[in-house]
Amino acid sequence: MKLFPILAALLASKLAGSALPPSPYIYSIGRAERSVDADLVTIHVVVRGTATDYRSALTKMRGEASGVFSVLEAAQISLDDMASHEVSAEPQYERDDSRRTITGYSVFQRIDVTLRDVSKAADIITRILEKGVSTLQIGAPRSTKRTEAERELTAEAIRDARRRADEIAVETGMKVTSVYAVSPVSFGEIESSILQGEKRFKSFGVDGGALRFHVPKIRIDVAVHAVFTVEKP
Repeated sequence: MKLFPILAALLASKLAGSALPPSPYIYSIGRAERSVDADLVTIHVVVRGTATDYRSALTKMRGEASGVFSVLEAAQISLDDMASHEVSAEPQYERDDSRRTITGYSVFQRIDVTLRDVSKAADIITRILEKGVSTLQIGAPRSTKRTEAERELTAEAIRDARRRADEIAVETGMKVTSVYAVSPVSFGEIESSILQGEKRFKSFGVDGGALRFHVPKIRIDVAVHAVFTVEKP
């Protein structure tokens, strides 16, 4: 069931004419959360060659890049999970020289790699670092399960919003009659601040020998804002 298009349509139809319902209502926020394992990690590697002449700089860069690609090939990383098209070259200048005298050249290549087996990440990263790369950064862990988890959590959050509304209605001697509007973000007319789910992290360790590599679980929080009309039973 595709919930977000339904939510958007319902919200648009209900709020188009009037921001708030003409009858008594309850504004309820439903929440749901879950942790999912990260199964994707992207590493960003920059290899560089610097020398007094351009050809030597290019040769050094190619040598450093060759070492990185050899590690990736040995790990059987698919070409679909690599991007290495960003290449740049720039001259190096004498420091504090107003005449900008060229002293050499630097050639760079960026290699982005998506690792789909996080259990191998520590070993692969260690081997790349051992090649003496100029720069290596690790992107935020991701999960292929996130979209499906968000869909399921949205349904849970809607049920939670209705449960909360029913509890409030009972305590005030009312009953919920219908859903007036539902949105994944708060209604500015009712609540001035927009509430957003936080992404919290819980780490588990993978021992990579010399490198201890921690891949965090991904905490997914979903909040649904709903307006329910009520009446006396």
